[in-house]
Amino acid sequence: KAAVLCLRNESDGHLTLAQVSGEESAVLVTAGNASGRTPIAIAPRYGDGPKVACPVLADEHAAHSIRAPLIVGSSVVGELCVIHEPRQGITDDQRALLAGLADMAAIAIHNSRLLERERQVAVLEERDHLAREMHDTLAQVLGYLHLRAATTRKHLQAGETDRAIDELQEMQDLANEAYVDVREAILGLRE
Repeated sequence: KAAVLCLRNESDGHLTLAQVSGEESAVLVTAGNASGRTPIAIAPRYGDGPKVACPVLADEHAAHSIRAPLIVGSSVVGELCVIHEPRQGITDDQRALLAGLADMAAIAIHNSRLLERERQVAVLEERDHLAREMHDTLAQVLGYLHLRAATTRKHLQAGETDRAIDELQEMQDLANEAYVDVREAILGLRE
């Protein structure tokens, strides 16, 4: 009839409805969540309270459901609930199948979370690399240009026009090199 996947929120430990397959009417809904697709907190922390039927199922379906925790190591990462026909019992083979599916889902979820963490670490490392690169190149060039501009102003105030022109040419060349470096860096990021 239906299967429900709930995931444990890593920050607060609560189960959250992640996916419904089959009869969505079997799932409890809250205001603003008519389809059951928007993640909502639906149960106390896993392990709190008595072990009963799947907490997201409507009462008329909960009695005809089995659930299997999604476990990775010693951590529960979620729960898989399946509704069966009221007239049919659940065989040991079906329980074993659900447990096997729960194990595979737990591994897939765990791997997905690890990949997301890896991606986040890679983003942070790239930001750090960019910050160092900007400090080592652009900030240095801008600091040097600032000093050269002050020197050029002094030459102009002293009437040393030729020296000021030479200083301006140096600043123009350096600014052009910095511009080329920044453009190359931006193109590299886009690729």
